[in-house]
Amino acid sequence: MVQKYQSPVRVYRYPFELVMAAYEKRFPTCPMIPVFLGSDITSEFHSEDGAVEIIERRCRLNVDAPYLLKKIVNVDYVVFLQKNHLDRRQRTLRIDACNESFSSRLTIKEFCHYYVHPENALWTCFEQSAFLEIKSFFGFEASVEKLAMKQYSANLAKGKEIIEHYVNELISQGITNIPIWSESSSLSTTTTTTTTNQNQELITLSTNDDPSLLAARRRLSSQDASNIFTSSSPPKAAALAATTAAHFSALSDEVETFQIDESSQEKQSVGNIDDEYIRRYVGQLDPFEESCLVQLRKWIAETHKGKLPNDSHLLRFLRARRFDIEKAKENVCHSLTWRKKNCIDRLLMDYEVPEMIQRFFPGAWGGNDRDGRPIYILRIGDIDVRGIMKAVHGEDVWIRHILYLVEEGLNKCEENTKLFGKPISSVCVILDFENFSVKHLYRPVFRVISQISDTVEANYPETLGRMFLTRCPRVIPVLWTIINTFVEERTREKFAILKTDELVEYIDEINIPDFLGGQMSFQAPSGGIVPRSLYLHEDEPDKFDAESSLFGDNAYTVVSIKEGGAHEVCFFVILINR
Repeated sequence: MVQKYQSPVRVYRYPFELVMAAYEKRFPTCPMIPVFLGSDITSEFHSEDGAVEIIERRCRLNVDAPYLLKKIVNVDYVVFLQKNHLDRRQRTLRIDACNESFSSRLTIKEFCHYYVHPENALWTCFEQSAFLEIKSFFGFEASVEKLAMKQYSANLAKGKEIIEHYVNELISQGITNIPIWSESSSLSTTTTTTTTNQNQELITLSTNDDPSLLAARRRLSSQDASNIFTSSSPPKAAALAATTAAHFSALSDEVETFQIDESSQEKQSVGNIDDEYIRRYVGQLDPFEESCLVQLRKWIAETHKGKLPNDSHLLRFLRARRFDIEKAKENVCHSLTWRKKNCIDRLLMDYEVPEMIQRFFPGAWGGNDRDGRPIYILRIGDIDVRGIMKAVHGEDVWIRHILYLVEEGLNKCEENTKLFGKPISSVCVILDFENFSVKHLYRPVFRVISQISDTVEANYPETLGRMFLTRCPRVIPVLWTIINTFVEERTREKFAILKTDELVEYIDEINIPDFLGGQMSFQAPSGGIVPRSLYLHEDEPDKFDAESSLFGDNAYTVVSIKEGGAHEVCFFVILINR
């Protein structure tokens, strides 16, 4: 059993030297970490010029394990070895930790890295990764794994809080200026304070920096966030790329000695994302969810070329698979292949809404609900289902149109994320069932709905935020009561059957269409009966071929070859005589 953790980049808005002073206050004990019982220094090295400091410690941790388990293993606490490598010249701190207790039965490794923010010398960045492998543990492997993950997750959130606590303690003591290490400071120890202040560069803690200005500068590529698929890294990721390269993968290697791999420090990692970016553009995530997102994003960037899903879209796949990374990887790969096969990236630019849909499909985008989701409104009772199905070429026309609407909706979500200053990743749909009757129950419609549902679920998971059904005939609530017993609770909570006067609980009146009692003028086709003269066929429309391309020529050819069989591919070879 192997578990991995990779944190996003956490940013302290304090100088590196001040953060290091705060970090040292955690030793030998830290009351803010109850499980940390204390530590002893086992070895210590200081370079002659004072630039490099290497300290090794044995740390004692109290594990909140069941009494029976503690009795079986016969320990009251566990011991970890920690090695801190502080380089004041490069302004970095590397921390390696591994377990000494039960090292033959399980392996726990952790790597942490403090370094100066690449775009603001007054800020400090922090990254953390960990690896857990349980070989055997008296038959309690599963219990120990859950216990270790629970304990680790509980202490992750405290890390930044503790550093900021000690920084504030230093500030309250009047310590706000800590000089950067320089060669001149190591040449003479008799220099006066005045001379030192003149020859050394001082870092002054500034509380007047404009966070919005600095954040905007870090996210120069914010326009890329408006697309589901971007060819560049997310905001600030490129600048953070030159940090800890193979540290995370190196954690899983068997290491005989407890050493820092200097060569791995120089390798360049895939650009990471910081915690503030996650809160601003993705949403509030717990440490486990953050780690899953970072790992999935890193894997996608390393294994795929070209345009990649943005972080909000990756998070949709993770949520749909309950943050099972392996399942999410598989789904993302299939979705990327599907997008290339069907030229989905060109959809918003190239797609033209068919004339019949423009004239007789009574649906359109409206305003936003109170959570900021864009609203799509469809007067489903005013659709001539049979007529409009017979007036278009096949079921694939509808699948293309719905996918176009989904892409439009996600584009609006990104716009609303910028507009409202909070993550918006799903849409709201209002279905008006006024005039709905048995004539709408047309078999090809159910076939199309089933195909659309499968396609959207596979490629746009967790896109629907809320769906409101209004002015429903009596049969709809009865059917929904039966159906919802087979639907997951998370999905069931997205649907609601409302009266028109109940919409104001979720949507401001100014964004409710006038025909539902609101103030918004609904700009959409009125629907109605499709004239028979516009029918293209009298029979049911052609069924959708799942192997065909939805948009443009298919760049892929699907063949089935048995063992020993052959498949010929013809291609042209152009010879150029020189």
